[in-house]
Amino acid sequence: MKIKASVIAMGFIALASTSVYASTGNQDSITMIGSGNTAAIDQNVTQGDRVSIDQRAGSGAVANNLATVSEAASIGNSVAVNQSSGGNTTSISTSGGGQNITNVLQNGASTSEATVSQRDEIANGVSITQSLGGGGVASVTSNYGAGDYTTIVQTGPNAAHVSQSTASNDFTAISQSGAGASATVGQTFSSGNTTVINQGGLLNAATVTQSGSNSNSTTVSQYGLIGNNATVSQAGSSLNSTGIVQAGILNTASVSQTGSFGNSTSIYQEAAGDVATVSDFNASNGRVDIRQSGTRERVAVAQASENGSSTTVAQSGIGQGSVTTMQENGGANSISVTQSNTSLFGAANVASLTQDGAVGSSQILTQTGSANRTTAFQAGFEDTLLASQSGSANVLYASQSGDGNYAQTSQIGTGNSASITQVGGGNAANITQNGSHNVATIASH
Repeated sequence: MKIKASVIAMGFIALASTSVYASTGNQDSITMIGSGNTAAIDQNVTQGDRVSIDQRAGSGAVANNLATVSEAASIGNSVAVNQSSGGNTTSISTSGGGQNITNVLQNGASTSEATVSQRDEIANGVSITQSLGGGGVASVTSNYGAGDYTTIVQTGPNAAHVSQSTASNDFTAISQSGAGASATVGQTFSSGNTTVINQGGLLNAATVTQSGSNSNSTTVSQYGLIGNNATVSQAGSSLNSTGIVQAGILNTASVSQTGSFGNSTSIYQEAAGDVATVSDFNASNGRVDIRQSGTRERVAVAQASENGSSTTVAQSGIGQGSVTTMQENGGANSISVTQSNTSLFGAANVASLTQDGAVGSSQILTQTGSANRTTAFQAGFEDTLLASQSGSANVLYASQSGDGNYAQTSQIGTGNSASITQVGGGNAANITQNGSHNVATIASH
């Protein structure tokens, strides 16, 4: 049975609606010209239907139109909503079906909102495009579904929200250009999902939250001029992969993991004044890789009750970078820090490494350039420190307390200083210096 319903409304404050039940291959079309109009389409147990809602504001008018589409137990339906001007709202709800396609296009100079809600849906596709001057919001919620595909494209200072609960193998792509945009993705008890966020412009923000979720992949790319922020939070999650790339200056990237296993985090920042922060608690077998190229870059890594995890930090550029790492009450963890200098005027990088109660853990440090400073502290059993500095006027201070510690340092250049203090039994220290006007001190108690 095929039904073709077409409604055309012109003017202000018009209402158009269609309702279809238990049918196949229907075509519903609503066209409205004017402001304050409402279009509603309701479909139950349908298949292969085509729904089209076209709401245009008309000359010089503010739209404030509303379009609603509801589908239940429907398969292979297609919904297209086109709204222009500003203040429009689109609301689409689907449940108990699959392979449905939704396309929402909103253009205008002011606020509009598009909301898509999916429940128990399989392999749905959602596309929302907003070209708005500001204040636009796109929201997609998926519950108890699998294999859904969501794409959100926004131009201007708009907001995108994606929520996935008990969902699997979903793909989400958010692309935002302009200034002051925000993207938020929340995943709860979900697995195998892929999230890709691309933001261009300045002062943008991306936030990803995962709770009780496994084997998810998240990529955040921010290519704005200044002041972008990326935040990833994982709790009770495992085998998740997170990658953050930021270009520009004064950007921040923050990753927090609690009660997680086998997660991997990669952060890359270039330019100047960027900050990367990683905080892990009661996690194990995780991997953190942070790379920064530029000047005055900062890294802070804090890991508590962490076991079998590795942290790698590499800073390259013209110097004045800062790295602070702390590991507490864990075991078999490793920290590797490399700070290299590409400037002719010195590096002046700073590294502070701390391991407290971290059994069988190790620290590896490499610094090149001049006027670098390193402070390393270890308290625990069988800890190892390997440090290397090349250049001039570098300073290294290491302190170890406990049993079975080992420290080995190497300095190449002139005017360098190395000092190792050990308190406890069974410790070993080795300082090698190649150059002139160097100072070495070892104190054991």
